[in-house]
Amino acid sequence: MKKRNVLGMCFLLFTVLFVLSACGEKNEGTKKEGAKQETLRIGVMPSTDNLPILVAQKEGIAKKNGLSIEFVPFKSVKDRDSAFRAGKVDGVISDVIALAIYEQAGMNVKVTSTTDDRFDLVATKDVKDVSELKGKTVVVVKNGGIGYTAEKMLAANGMTPEDVQMMDIPPVPTRLELLKNGKAAAAVLPEPFITMAKSFGIHKIESTIDLKMNPFIIAFKDAFIKSHNQALSAFYQSYNAAVEEINANLKDEKVIQSYREILVKNVGFPEALTNEIEITPFSKATQIAPKEITEAFEWAKEKGLLKKQVKAEAVMDDTFIK
Repeated sequence: MKKRNVLGMCFLLFTVLFVLSACGEKNEGTKKEGAKQETLRIGVMPSTDNLPILVAQKEGIAKKNGLSIEFVPFKSVKDRDSAFRAGKVDGVISDVIALAIYEQAGMNVKVTSTTDDRFDLVATKDVKDVSELKGKTVVVVKNGGIGYTAEKMLAANGMTPEDVQMMDIPPVPTRLELLKNGKAAAAVLPEPFITMAKSFGIHKIESTIDLKMNPFIIAFKDAFIKSHNQALSAFYQSYNAAVEEINANLKDEKVIQSYREILVKNVGFPEALTNEIEITPFSKATQIAPKEITEAFEWAKEKGLLKKQVKAEAVMDDTFIK
């Protein structure tokens, strides 16, 4: 009888422990599902390099990593950087010249990775290559990443800024209009204006891709990085997962068309040019080459945009790409 009682008590104790354990697992699961997602606000200019971020958010990849990404587009670099300075966005897709300007302003910004972006030097039909730009008008943004890129492109072809007539035109649509109307021979443009230019018979004569330049960055203020480590880890996990998804679907025309539609809706590509948008392979997040920062900072110092000595390593944070 005593043996039966002992067995009964053991069985009862086991049942109670099992039920408590199951309830604990259920409560934990409910906690995870109901956990509030953190929102990361990214300030961007229109470009195809926005696609991994857009796919991460719209395909639910970020949500799986406990993150919501707020995509905040700007039409001008000035507006983007003003929002970044004021804390209206948490981070930006930007370039190394803007980074020099952030540094001069004492913003303490760190580069967390580079991106797959491009600037093209495009020209009218009568200009076949860069050497034919001598004495002609090239529209750029002089004290910015566009102006820096233009000078690098000229230098790569044995020319200097003095060989051409540099016209400072910050608004991108205006640069394209000047080309269309024959009031300029060439311009440095980003997407979606590169694709738009092609529809007017304007063609590429040089590119950051051809020169293996990659001055493009994703950056956050150092204080934000230190206080939002988990959110940034989730951001890069989501970014890399989105890159994998995009690259895996490059031969699926239906999916590629959906990506084009995402860019039309969110980036500013004209709907009429949807089928002209090129979706090429993306790279997972990697850090920018220190040389890109060093050379850009030297240029910025020459232009008076940066007035102190700053080493590349001082403005880089590799935490999330290791």
